[in-house]
Amino acid sequence: MAELVRTAKSGSDWTANELAAYNITVVYQDATAFFETPDLPHPTINPNVLNTLSYRDAPDDDTYRLLRNLDLATTQVPVEESAVDGFAVLLLCALGYEPRGRTLRTKKDLLLLVYGETGHAKTDVFLIDEDEIVLLIQEDKRHLAPGDPEAQLIAKAIAAFSTNHRTVYTPWVYLPFHR
Repeated sequence: MAELVRTAKSGSDWTANELAAYNITVVYQDATAFFETPDLPHPTINPNVLNTLSYRDAPDDDTYRLLRNLDLATTQVPVEESAVDGFAVLLLCALGYEPRGRTLRTKKDLLLLVYGETGHAKTDVFLIDEDEIVLLIQEDKRHLAPGDPEAQLIAKAIAAFSTNHRTVYTPWVYLPFHR
């Protein structure tokens, strides 16, 4: 078997080849196994969002805002990344993911240090609490250009982990990728 080459790349350039080179595997788990409970809380959302067919018929501003952004994110050709990211932020807010102490943001440039070389991993949407990144969202951009959203998300998760560790514990953390 040919040896897989490990090179420093930015997160948006990661593919299944990088996952294989770093021996990263993805194992599917259903929600019950992942969260270790069969009784997950049901998300709460304004019932108007579920019962309104068009943003034009929205009975309140919050419903209009969410449905209008959904429309912009799903019907414009070409799809605009900013519309998808904006909708993701509004949806997570509507689902209660941004309580006091947590903030949703977009487009943070994280450092991705591999083999002593600094690359970058730009998030699409992320949730941050007082000290660390706790959730990442990666848009599947295959409609814009060929890519591997799973590998890109993993690269960004590694960069977020490194950023969290560097922020809380030490000035620099080198990821354990050795030649």
